[in-house]
Amino acid sequence: MLASTIFAFAARGEPIRVLVIGDSLSTTGDRYISGDRKGASFAEQLEIDLGDGYELINVACPGTTAIAWSLSNPGALCPPHPWDTFPNGILRDRALSQLPVDIATVLLGTNDAVRRQESGYPSAEAYGETLDEIVGALLEGGAGKVVLMTPPDIDTPEAHRRMRAYRDQILSRCGSSDRLICGPDFFTLLDLDTDFATGDDPLRPGQDPSQHDIHPNARGHARMAKALGETLRPLGETRGPIDLIVSTAALLALGLLVFWVARKPRRPSSRPPGG
Repeated sequence: MLASTIFAFAARGEPIRVLVIGDSLSTTGDRYISGDRKGASFAEQLEIDLGDGYELINVACPGTTAIAWSLSNPGALCPPHPWDTFPNGILRDRALSQLPVDIATVLLGTNDAVRRQESGYPSAEAYGETLDEIVGALLEGGAGKVVLMTPPDIDTPEAHRRMRAYRDQILSRCGSSDRLICGPDFFTLLDLDTDFATGDDPLRPGQDPSQHDIHPNARGHARMAKALGETLRPLGETRGPIDLIVSTAALLALGLLVFWVARKPRRPSSRPPGG
C-alpha cells in the first residue's frame, strides 16, 4: 500500500508551468463584437483548454512594445491604470521573477509596428536583437523552453511591411535549438477579413470602415488558443533533463525508504502468551 502511494505521487508530479509574455493581444479578448461583454483572450481560453495539468502565468502588459521588454532599454510601466511600476524593467521584475517555468511563450511586435517612438519605428534588426535579449534571459533564468510566435498581420501598408520584417526575424531564430521552439505563425494563420473587428463596428465610432483593428475578434482568439495549445501539449509531455533527474532521484529515495521500512526488524511483543 505504501509503495503504491509513493509511486502514484512520483508519477503525478507538478503542473506544467507556462509563462505568457506579450501585449494586449495576450490580455484582451473580443472587445468589440460581443456587445457590452468582453470575451476571453486566447491566453484565458488556452488555460481552460489545457486543463489542470498546466499552470498559466500571464504577465503580458497591454500597450507594450518588444523593446520595452528588453534588458538594454527596458520599460518600467505596465497598465492597467493606475500603472504598475517596475523599477528594474518589465522583463526583470515581472517575468524573470516568475522563473523557473517549463515553457515561456513570447508574442510581441504589434505595438512596435504601429506606434512610432521618439527614435522612430524599431528596425527589423533592432527587433531581432531585442528577441535575443528576451530569449537569452528566459533560458538562462530557468525557462525550460521558449516558444516564439509571430504577431498577426496589419492591413495598413507601412505597418504590414514592418510586421513582415519582424516575422522574418522570428522565423530565423525559432527552431535554432531544441529549447527555442517555433510557435504558431499568427501572421499567416489569422484572416484579416474574418478574424478581426472592422471599423464599421458600432462600438468603434469614427473608425475607417475598411480598416481592421489590430486586436483579433472572438473567432481570431479561439483560433490562436487552439493553435498554441497544439504546440504546447507535445512540449508538456516531455519535460527537460533537470526535471527527469529530480524525479528519478525522488523516486529512488522513496524506494529506499520502502526497502528500509520492509527490512526493519519488528520488536518482539511484550504481551504474555494468551494475554
